[in-house]
Amino acid sequence: MADPTLINRKVSDWLLTGETGSSSKAMAAHLSGRKAERFCYPSDNSDLGRCIKLLTAIPELRPLLPNMVTLDQYWAALIPRWAELEESWRHMEMDAYELLRSILDPIEATDPNVIVLGKGATMRVGR
Repeated sequence: MADPTLINRKVSDWLLTGETGSSSKAMAAHLSGRKAERFCYPSDNSDLGRCIKLLTAIPELRPLLPNMVTLDQYWAALIPRWAELEESWRHMEMDAYELLRSILDPIEATDPNVIVLGKGATMRVGR
């Protein structure tokens, strides 16, 4: 098991890189034992890439990745397909976005706090 002090230091250093977004920050917070903002999940290739870069920068978080399923229904759907998402993103395939959306769209369609504005465009209201 990784040293929590080491992970916290690496997360603090990573936060200063500027290669962050709400989904990667949620991932960093949750996996390092902090309170994470729910409903901050990767929704496009850029978000997904920042999450993947976080796991590359702090490899000690990778074994903790299954813990993301406890954050919300979005992460619970994404994590079982994470290896597939990551492989698609790493090969710069356009399929990464389509795969991501195929996982998220059905959840967003039934989430009463999400207003679908168009293909891949949503707005969240309330909590």
